Amino acid sequence: MKNLPQKEEVLVRPLGLPELLDRFVACRNNDPFKNSLDPRDENHIKKFALLMGECHPKAKDDVSVIDGEAFRAFQVFLVHKVEHKSGGQLSRSYINALTRYGKHLFSWGADQRPRLISEMQDFQISKVKPLPPSPKIRESAPRKNVAFEPVKAALEVLDTEYPACGDAMRIQFLNGMRPAEALGIKSCYIDYDYDGENWHFQPDKHKTAGRGKRRDFVFGKLSRQILEKYKPDDPNRCFFLNTKGNPIWERLLQKHLTY
Repeated sequence: MKNLPQKEEVLVRPLGLPELLDRFVACRNNDPFKNSLDPRDENHIKKFALLMGECHPKAKDDVSVIDGEAFRAFQVFLVHKVEHKSGGQLSRSYINALTRYGKHLFSWGADQRPRLISEMQDFQISKVKPLPPSPKIRESAPRKNVAFEPVKAALEVLDTEYPACGDAMRIQFLNGMRPAEALGIKSCYIDYDYDGENWHFQPDKHKTAGRGKRRDFVFGKLSRQILEKYKPDDPNRCFFLNTKGNPIWERLLQKHLTY
């Protein structure tokens, strides 16, 4: 918990929100002791800065106008913000996520030397609470596991039109992989002598790589039989390629899997 600062600091010069964002991204992506920002995290923090600038235009030139009250006003602004193509509100979970990203950005600025954000400003922002459940705020629909029937229907189409894409979907569901992980399988990330029979795959890029987390998969007999059909001579090439010899796009899997 942050302690109330004893005295307020006077910052050297006004700092705009775009400059604060650029400094943060550059610092994180060039820090030798931390992983670079995950693309999703970077997009979210940029989305926060864009919407905060829309809510408080003066912050584009001077972030000192952003305090705890400004953050709470930002939350209300997001509740009434229409972003979805369907014309719906942003969900409460997404609003709270954007608020967390914003807090992280300003906290980072307060930790720099010289400070980019004052201690008092950071303290006030840190006290802003996430939005509680409310009948006036949209909740995200709960995630559901994909049923077998949609997968079966998608495979029937893919096996006829895009066999490699169908086999990529099989690998995905056999091993509990994300679509991008299945489509990104390369020999250079596979240990073919893992235990004398099975293969061990550890992708270099995945959703949580930027947070220092690993993903490990062991390909058994059925998975190996599928992959052996597509094993390329170049260890840096993806197994699953389209008719032009390029990696298959993730949205091709999503296009056929409707549920």
